Amino acid sequence: MSQSFVDSAKQIWSVWEIRSLILLSLLLQIVLILLGNRRKYSTNTWVGSVIWAAYLLSDKVATFSLGVISTTQSSSSPSADKSIQAMEAVMVFWAPFLLVHLGGPDTITAYSLEDNELWLRQLLFGFLVQVGLVCYLLVLSWIRSSSNNDSQPLTFIAIAVLVSGLIKYGEKTWVLRASSRERLRKTLLPPPRAGLDEAEPGAQPRRRMNEEPSRSYQIPTDVTSEAKLLFIADRLFKIFKPLYANLILDLQDRSDGLLLLPHESPQDAFTVIEIELGFMYDVFFTKASVAHSLTGLVLRSISLVSFSVAFLAFCIIVDKHNLSTKDIIITYVLVVGAICAEIYAIVMSIFSEWTLLRLKQQQQGFGNLLYRLISACPCASMNRKRWSGSLAQYNLIGFCIDDKPAMCGGLQRFFRIYEALEIGRYKTREKVVIELKEKIIASIEDRSSSIYGSQGFNDALSSKGAYALRKRGLEDWVGWSVDHTKELDHSILLWHIATDLCFYSDPSPSSIARISKSLSDYMLYLLVLCPFMLPKGIGEIRYRDTCAEAKRFISNRSNAKSSRAQASRSLLDDFTRRPEVENGNESASVLFDGCELARSLQSFQELGTGNDKWDVMTAVWIEMLCYAASKCDWKFHIQGLSQGGEFITHVSLLMVHLGFSDQFRLSVGNFLGNSIPV
Repeated sequence: MSQSFVDSAKQIWSVWEIRSLILLSLLLQIVLILLGNRRKYSTNTWVGSVIWAAYLLSDKVATFSLGVISTTQSSSSPSADKSIQAMEAVMVFWAPFLLVHLGGPDTITAYSLEDNELWLRQLLFGFLVQVGLVCYLLVLSWIRSSSNNDSQPLTFIAIAVLVSGLIKYGEKTWVLRASSRERLRKTLLPPPRAGLDEAEPGAQPRRRMNEEPSRSYQIPTDVTSEAKLLFIADRLFKIFKPLYANLILDLQDRSDGLLLLPHESPQDAFTVIEIELGFMYDVFFTKASVAHSLTGLVLRSISLVSFSVAFLAFCIIVDKHNLSTKDIIITYVLVVGAICAEIYAIVMSIFSEWTLLRLKQQQQGFGNLLYRLISACPCASMNRKRWSGSLAQYNLIGFCIDDKPAMCGGLQRFFRIYEALEIGRYKTREKVVIELKEKIIASIEDRSSSIYGSQGFNDALSSKGAYALRKRGLEDWVGWSVDHTKELDHSILLWHIATDLCFYSDPSPSSIARISKSLSDYMLYLLVLCPFMLPKGIGEIRYRDTCAEAKRFISNRSNAKSSRAQASRSLLDDFTRRPEVENGNESASVLFDGCELARSLQSFQELGTGNDKWDVMTAVWIEMLCYAASKCDWKFHIQGLSQGGEFITHVSLLMVHLGFSDQFRLSVGNFLGNSIPV
C-alpha cells in the first residue's frame, strides 16, 4: 500500500509538476506587482518578508521551470501520440512567459543595491542563457512539429510572446546596469578636457556634471502649491544627483539648493525631501528610468500588442482538440495575466509623478492638456504616501527589564534564534511630528549663520551637542558628555540614559520632552540595529556592557522590575557606583556616567539657571542626529529607502540643501581645494 501511494504521488507530480511551477511563477509576479512598491513606505515586517521571499523565489522558480520544460523536450519521443505532442507544444508556448517573469514587474528590479552591481552576471548568466534556451526550445519544437500541422501555429504564436519576454528581460538588465554606482558616476562626470582647450578660441566652457545641456529648467507658475513642490523636488534631484554617487558638489549647487528649498514652511521643505528620495528610490530599485521615457512607452506598447496578438491567435487559430482542459485554462490565465499586468503598469505609469513632470515641462500644446486631465484625477494626488513617516524606537531600560516577553521563548531557544529575535522584539515606531521638523531646520540654520571661515564650518559639522551647550552656557557643566574626543556611540548611550531617567521622573512630560525622548530612542535604534549608519566605534561593546550592568542592578531591586518608570527612578536615586575592574578587564559600561549626567540636568533645572532641560536635551539630540547624518555613506542612506526610509536620510539631504555639508567644493574644476565655501 505504501509503494502504491508513492507511485500514485509520483504520477500526480509528473502530470502537475510544470503546471504548478508555471502557476507559482505567475503568482509570485502578482505579489511583486502589488506589493513591490510598498516597501518604499511600509515598515511592516510581514510585508517586507513576503516581498523578500517573492523576489528571491521568482527567478529561481522561472529558471527551474525552463529547466523542466527543456528536460521534457529532450526526452520526448517522435512516436508519441497527439495528446502528448500537444502537451509538449503548449509547454514550449509557456516558455516565453517565463522570460517575461524573469524580467519582473516595473515595481521592483533590485531588492538591494548589490543586485545592481551584479548586472554583468545577470546579463551573461541570466539574460543570454535563458533567452538562448527559450529560442532553442522554440526551434526544436518547430522542427519536431513540422509534420504536425496542428502544433505549428502554437509554436509560431510563441514568437509574439518571445518579443515581450525579450523586452521585459532586456529592460531589467539595462536598468540594473544603469543603476549601478559605477555607471551612475560615469554618466555624471563631465568629459575630460586638457587645460589648453579652455584657452583656445571658440572652446566651450566645461559643463557642470549635473547640468542639463539642452535647455534651462523653469518651475511652472500656473500650478497648485502642492504641484509646485513636485517641480522643485525634480530640479533639486537633478542638481544633487552626484551626491548619490559620492561625488562632490560646487558653489552653484549650494546656491541653487538654498534658493529653491521652501524655507518658510518646514513641512513643505520636508515634503520636497520626501519627493526627492522617492525619485532616488525609483532610480535604484525600479524600472522608472525606462518606464517613464518615450522609449519605455514604445516598448510597453509593443509588449501589449504582442500579448494581445498571442491571445487572439490562441483563441481563433489554435486547434484545441488535442489539448487538455487544464492546459487550455492555464494558457488563458498566463496570457490574460500578462495583458492585465501590462495594462496595470501603463496606468500606474500614466498617473505617476514622473509623467506629470514630463507633460508639464511642455508649456503648451497636447502635453499641457494631458497634464491638466491627469492631474485632475484622484489617482494623481500629490498626497500619496512616499515613506513611512515614522521614527523607529528602541529603549535600553525597556530591554533590560524585559517588559516584552517572547512568545514560545523555549522553542526559540531550542532553535537558537532567541537572541537574533530578541532585539527586534523591542523595536516600536512613532510618527514624525511637525514640531520636530521645525526644530531641525531652525537648528541647522542657526549653526550655519554663526559660522565664520572654513575652520568654523568644520567645527560646526563636527559638533555632537557642544554648540547647543555652549550657546546656553552649559559647556563647563555637562560638556564632558559630548566632548569631541569621545566617540558618537559613547555620547548616544550617555544621553539616552539621561533622557530616560529625566523623562520618567517628570510627572507630566511636555511635548518637547516627548520629542527629546523620541529622538533618544531613535538614536539608540540606529546604534543597536543600524550601526553601519553611524561613525565607527565600539558601540556594540558599550551597549552590551551597559545593559549587563543595568540588568544586574535592576534584578537586585524588586521595585525596579515592575516598569520603566520604576527602574528609571531607582537608577536616578540609588545608582552611584562606578564600573569595577574584573579580572583585569575594565567594563565599557556608561551607566554611571549616564546617571550622573541625568542628575546634572535635573540640578541645573532645579537651581533655576534659566535653561529648560528638555530644550537642552532636544538641541543636543538634534546635533547628534545631524552629525550622524553627515557622516553616513549615501550607500546606506539609499539602501534604507527600500525598508520604509530612515529619518536620518531626510536630515542628511536637508543639510545638503541648506549648504551645511562637507561635500561642497569651490568649483567642479578645483577638486583638490582645501577651503570650504561658507
